[in-house]
Amino acid sequence: MSSPLSEVLTAISHFDSADLVATAGGLQLLPENAEHVVRLEALAHAAASLKTFNNQISSPRLRNLLNDLLYRLFGRAEDPPPDCIIEEIPFFGGSYRVFPGAGESFPFILRNMIAAIFFSSHITNKQFLQDSHDSAAAILSISNEVAVRAGLRRGTEPSAGGKDVRVPSSEVFQALKRSVTFTETELQEVLSRQQVDISALAPFLAEAGEDHASSYSVEVGPLHRCPIVRLGTTYIVASPSALLDALAHRLNCLTIQNNLQAQYALAYNHSVEASVSESLGYLVNGIVLAPPAKLTLPSTITEILAEIDKDKRAYVAIVTDPMEDYDVSGKTRYWNMDALITPLMDRMKEFEQQIHAEDSNTRILFLLVHQAIGRAYGVAFPQFSDTSMLHMVSAADLRTISVLEAGDPLAV
Repeated sequence: MSSPLSEVLTAISHFDSADLVATAGGLQLLPENAEHVVRLEALAHAAASLKTFNNQISSPRLRNLLNDLLYRLFGRAEDPPPDCIIEEIPFFGGSYRVFPGAGESFPFILRNMIAAIFFSSHITNKQFLQDSHDSAAAILSISNEVAVRAGLRRGTEPSAGGKDVRVPSSEVFQALKRSVTFTETELQEVLSRQQVDISALAPFLAEAGEDHASSYSVEVGPLHRCPIVRLGTTYIVASPSALLDALAHRLNCLTIQNNLQAQYALAYNHSVEASVSESLGYLVNGIVLAPPAKLTLPSTITEILAEIDKDKRAYVAIVTDPMEDYDVSGKTRYWNMDALITPLMDRMKEFEQQIHAEDSNTRILFLLVHQAIGRAYGVAFPQFSDTSMLHMVSAADLRTISVLEAGDPLAV
């Protein structure tokens, strides 16, 4: 089967591969290119698959490559970014600037992963904690360094730049490429600030010249797991937008390697539940005691009962990824939620009966709040009630809605 990037590989085979990898990473730093990450990641996968030391591609040829060939192949897969292009994540040693990427709320996911791993009584494995710390500290430090070099601050908004990838003036362009390029000495200096050895980067490295193109897809590609390309003693962040994705995958893999899936999934659910509870505090009159469930729910489903008004209740089910069938290779990223439909429906029917037994006029909103750990997912509920409403929202989106409702933009 031919590679989805075969045409791109042919088009760039006569140009310097390291320069092209830096080009793909550097152009992602421009706010005007925020909605063109798909094209730039595709270029990064193709360029990283070569190991050529030829002339650098000229700006006119690069523009043609990006806005003709790559647009034809991948332009339809591009969407405007859902968030600002720089957020911050607190971690040991300070707050770190990160690139949310085009995926699903990775800053929110990582904040809750970090809370689940480091601030939960469920996890005490010292080696797991050390490995998780080193991985997170390494990636967050590099992400922060790239953002600082590029002069990008928290809250930087994407700019509408049209359908074409913007290639800036030579001076700006060279600065962007330098922002994502590190010598081994520079990288060691960045990591040493967190007392992390460069060996912690091994799971995130893609070797230049290996085949990263044949298995590429828009949703999942080798550089989504290994976004830093190594060419000798030069390290290039080929996709800043994939750094958080790669970190989330690494933390999940460490969990599986240490046989901590159950503890980790439970701790993650509790962290997300705390976020949901805080979000609801901005939106409802109060949290009240829910009628005890006669049915047993999976450990990664917790529930909150919120009072909207005197005659209105919101039953909130927080559903998080149980980590079942997680693919450590990273080649497939899908959480199948089908097994959760029946227990959730049975519990919601039970709850409706319990509430209406007390007052048949009480109106109920069933709010299904879901959050994965970096996997794609989807669920469809059949209608189960003639009187109550069902709505689904991610915990990350609920957080954004609630904070905006509270009028506290600094907390978004």
